[in-house]
Amino acid sequence: MRSVWRDGLPATRRRLVPHVIENIGSTVARNVRITADPPIESSFGEESTAELQTALARVLPMIPPGRRRELIFDGPGRFGSALPMTYTFTVRCEGPFGPMEDLEHVVDINTLAESAIGQRPLKTIEQSLGKIRDELKGLAAAYEKSNAPAIREEKERVMQAYRERQAERAARADADAQNADGETATTDPSTPA
Repeated sequence: MRSVWRDGLPATRRRLVPHVIENIGSTVARNVRITADPPIESSFGEESTAELQTALARVLPMIPPGRRRELIFDGPGRFGSALPMTYTFTVRCEGPFGPMEDLEHVVDINTLAESAIGQRPLKTIEQSLGKIRDELKGLAAAYEKSNAPAIREEKERVMQAYRERQAERAARADADAQNADGETATTDPSTPA
């Protein structure tokens, strides 16, 4: 059982600081309790601090192997603040044969602030999508260039079909109007026969 900061997503001045509770053992952890020394404080304010303290004070009845629970611990406002930057988290739980030895994790948030790994999590995806977009633009341009006559012919065919449909509609509308005028003329009782 461990209570740690999420590996691979370090805090930076523009990122949230997550806290992960994870069972890395091979058996179920029961009655999991986590304490923090000093008591947790958040730069998000008193309400967030109270919510976080309540979440960490809650006894988790069971955490199966591999299961993790993530909490937002803090954000970029913590860096440069007067809040504590080092915490000792103590994890107490029971295993299949009774109480387990207490686990202590000392976390210094300052070590996360200047981490070289701290890139935007979606930056790689954004870059990959940008490359795909550029490749697709290149492929579309090459296709259009190599098939310009066929594309032009298809556009002309579509426009010609459109014009023909419009002409047919106009002709039907004229015919319907003439038929309507003819019916009025033959059925009008005021007209002498």
